[in-house]
Amino acid sequence: MVNVPDWETMMGVAEGAIFVPEDIQLLQTTLDEVLTILPVANRTAAMRNRLASRILAAAAKGERDPVQLRISALLAPADE
Repeated sequence: MVNVPDWETMMGVAEGAIFVPEDIQLLQTTLDEVLTILPVANRTAAMRNRLASRILAAAAKGERDPVQLRISALLAPADE
């Protein structure tokens, strides 16, 4: 099991968004799946937090498609 980021701390990324329990489960599952794609050496706490922030930001905009959430996590904007 991969360490889970502190979702409450990360909620600033999705300020004002409301997530039901099913959404939280989707976000956690998506993060877990994204982490399995990365080499073990890259599965750091900082990377988990970065990926989780990107997933939350996409979900806060209404995205619920797991594929699109994974894409959002893995494809960072150039200025990040």
